[in-house]
Amino acid sequence: MKVLITGDSHAGTLQRGRKLLVSKGEWPEQVDLMIQPFGGGHIFPTPFFIDKGDHAEICNKDFRKQFKRFPPETMANSDVIYGLSGPLHTARIRRSRAWSEFVPAQFAVAEAPVSNALLNKVILDDCQYLLKFIDIILRTQKKIFVVEAPRPFKHDSALTSIRPEVFSYFDNYYRSLIKQELKLRNVPVIAVGPECYDEDGFMLECYRHPMEDDMHHGNAEFGEVMMRKVLEFLLEQQFPNNPE
Repeated sequence: MKVLITGDSHAGTLQRGRKLLVSKGEWPEQVDLMIQPFGGGHIFPTPFFIDKGDHAEICNKDFRKQFKRFPPETMANSDVIYGLSGPLHTARIRRSRAWSEFVPAQFAVAEAPVSNALLNKVILDDCQYLLKFIDIILRTQKKIFVVEAPRPFKHDSALTSIRPEVFSYFDNYYRSLIKQELKLRNVPVIAVGPECYDEDGFMLECYRHPMEDDMHHGNAEFGEVMMRKVLEFLLEQQFPNNPE
């Protein structure tokens, strides 16, 4: 079984988690898995590729250092399973200081209320190119799954200006909406389990990145948790049929 996981910088956490499993002798030889991120997730809301029908031609200069096209030409005719980290990384917009002045309607006190329709537009605009990228992979009848990024951490500096309940609500709303989009496409999600976050929706401190100024990446131990879930999923091979 050949597997390629790509996406944003959270894929690096998955790589460190996999190394832990390998060091413990817990990674099976039959799963030939490679992790090669595109790069920073801040590029994903931009048109980083050109739709060529049977593949995406990568046009962002930084991303092209990793892949010229996707699926890669060397894998185009093989039964590679693809994993993607990025569609469920909410920090791109959840950390915007705008949420200190504009909040979902039910949280509005002195702030301006924001409707669900506007929230939907903001989120779908942010994720539109990743969803189109997934559509290209599905069009080629390839198998793909998405790995969820960590939920927010309580040490996130954005919380100095954004209320925690608003921060957490927006994070959950984003994830729920994009998971619906992925479900419509029959794309499985390797989700962050409730054992990783508290009742308010914030990640447990034991999964915090060791760098003090890192606000949203998990540590190697979190990567190990997620890669165990990835491995279990791959061994079960429970992919739904791709939509026609």
